[in-house]
Amino acid sequence: MKKTICVLFAAVLTLNLFVPAYADGLTKGTFTYLPAFGEATEETYYYTDAFFEKSGKEDDGHLLVMSFDLAAATFGVGNPSYVMKLLDDIGFEDVSIADLLEKPDRNTVGTAIAHKSVGGKNLIAVAIRGGKYDGEWASDVIVGKTGNAKGFDDAAKKTLGRLKDYIAENGLENNKIWITGYSRAGAIADLAGVYINNNPEEFGVSADDLYVFAFEPPACSVDDTVYDNIHIVINKNDIVPFVCPASWGLHTNGRILTVGADHSVMTYVGLLGAEEYRIEEQSALLSDAIGWLADRLPRETYAENLEGPLADLLEIFFGKSAEDRSKILAFFTEDALGALLDGEYRSELIGLAWSVMSHESDYLYHELTDLLTAVLDSVRGTENAAALTDAEYETVKNSLYPILRTAGPVLVDDMIWFEGIDYDSYYANELPYMKMDDRVMGEATGADRGFENGYLAGFEGGGYDDSIDAIGDLDEYGPDYEAGCRNTYFSAYAEGYALGLAHAADLAEKGAYDGARDGERNGYSEGNARVERVPHNEYFWEEDWMTGEYVAAYDNAYEKAYNPAYDRGLADPEATDPPTALDSYHILSVAKNISAILTNHYPQVNLALVKLAGHDVEITSSAEATCYEDGFTAYRCPECGDEFVISVPGGHKLSRFAAVKPTAEQDGCVEYRKCEVCGKCFSDENGEEQIEPESVILKLGDVNRDGALNARDVIAIMDHILGAADDDFDAELADYNDDYRVNARDVIAVMKAIAAGK
Repeated sequence: MKKTICVLFAAVLTLNLFVPAYADGLTKGTFTYLPAFGEATEETYYYTDAFFEKSGKEDDGHLLVMSFDLAAATFGVGNPSYVMKLLDDIGFEDVSIADLLEKPDRNTVGTAIAHKSVGGKNLIAVAIRGGKYDGEWASDVIVGKTGNAKGFDDAAKKTLGRLKDYIAENGLENNKIWITGYSRAGAIADLAGVYINNNPEEFGVSADDLYVFAFEPPACSVDDTVYDNIHIVINKNDIVPFVCPASWGLHTNGRILTVGADHSVMTYVGLLGAEEYRIEEQSALLSDAIGWLADRLPRETYAENLEGPLADLLEIFFGKSAEDRSKILAFFTEDALGALLDGEYRSELIGLAWSVMSHESDYLYHELTDLLTAVLDSVRGTENAAALTDAEYETVKNSLYPILRTAGPVLVDDMIWFEGIDYDSYYANELPYMKMDDRVMGEATGADRGFENGYLAGFEGGGYDDSIDAIGDLDEYGPDYEAGCRNTYFSAYAEGYALGLAHAADLAEKGAYDGARDGERNGYSEGNARVERVPHNEYFWEEDWMTGEYVAAYDNAYEKAYNPAYDRGLADPEATDPPTALDSYHILSVAKNISAILTNHYPQVNLALVKLAGHDVEITSSAEATCYEDGFTAYRCPECGDEFVISVPGGHKLSRFAAVKPTAEQDGCVEYRKCEVCGKCFSDENGEEQIEPESVILKLGDVNRDGALNARDVIAIMDHILGAADDDFDAELADYNDDYRVNARDVIAVMKAIAAGK
């Protein structure tokens, strides 16, 4: 899926803004701001004092755009010249800046406040820094257990304190107040607007003379009142407005203008690295993912366990220079990760990861923390690690356990997925090892091991061994785990042993049990792929101790149980049903689409959206996007003359086709993607690895993949039988009679098919 910093506008905005014809006209000028990436960028603004002659409760598209311009001019650390120049250019004076020159940290908030006379009143502009603010990032994750989101609320209180001081110092009365902010600053502006609406006398302002603009703000207020003089703009594909969920009791307080067309993204299912996916709207994914996360991570739990360590880490990282940030990232993603995956720690990591997925235990998370700490210590001497001071390094290590212990269970919940299994019964019935406490884990372990030993004892005469030491894997979990599961293990082992003996004594019952299990599983799997296969017991292996009577009894019972179970599995799902995702795609899908998701918070993207929403535009030129080139639409506002161009991302529109096994009656195919526009086929999800359409098809017997059954296939199969086949020989295609073997019968069957003209 093509990554781009531009957005596609597919529909006219549903909310039309009233754009008045100003008697005095609009003053045109330029201002500078820092985009998400790249050098300082110059943009055009249009301003007039007439913006403020009407009520702040009214919509004004040009004031909307101008407010974004002023908010964007604040971006950056140590250089307030951009916002000061813009304020000066539009006639404001006595500019007061705070925290714009100092090194940002979690307790700072950059502001610029100035005033001018408009219509006999004092217009006070409050521009809050909402981008490129380094260490202030840390306060964004501080929410608190109750009340307004604490990090944003503290910054709003500081901003209001500065505003009141400014009003007093300059002797301002009979005021109009214009507050604007983007992202973090949007939330601060929203909270400040709520306070001023409730306490207007403190600021010498009326509700009609308050103009608050919040762009892409997180929801941070426990007050759910909507104020007409607070104007909120939200790009529906931007993740930031979702980050504080409503289930935490947090809201925004203005009238919301939603901008941006729907974006499609791939939502993935399965464990990390899974290839199964379906196309969904990005906004729907973000809403669902944040809601899912909030359900599993209540605000109080987050505030108590996570916000402190996260704030510490963010303040360290964003407080560094760009060069040191790169080194820190390399330290974790190259040095530490390399040592973890390629060195002595890998096997231990895999074992601990599986154990963490198996059951909850403080001991396991401490073990995982110790492992990661050892990994970090092993690469502490690298050049990249030098970007962290000793104190900062200790802070990083101290943050590991609370983050792992709190976020770990949430991540595990999102990584457990099995196709077609009902989620409510999944943990309880289908996979009993998942998500168990120590007591239940012991019971399940005892029952499983008891059945295994009892079953084997029925044939081999093995002894009754119920000692915990017999399974050899409990000690590694520590004394708390062993004590928790010991008693339940012993009782469950006895029952499991007896059950195993009973199954061993009744060969037909064991065959029926396995046949029903395998038949339903195979029927479901092949039903999903729409391929029928002759029932066959591929999971049963004869051992030396098995008698002929045993094998016959088992096979007969197996086949009798397999067929009806296969039919049940075949009936579900329908051919058009997508794979069933069981709370499994949230983290994976967001991670896989993170570049596109973060792009939609770039200020340059949202500036274009605000311009489109704020101007009564006409299209002057355009070019359609193609599979290989971006398009564009050029706009012009007849009211002010502003011109701007919106890029329309090109790229293939891919549909995924699942792999289908071929049969003698019906061709199959490999997994592939096909573009709905140009019709070309691709092997990858990004439309970069093109494959010829004929190579997509799998024809049973066509082992050389030339699209037809012929003598070349017969020769290749015979070569394989004689041991002279190529390494890439496809035995599954060669198994024409579907008996799980490649032999002379397949040669004969292929020759018959060739003779029949297939």
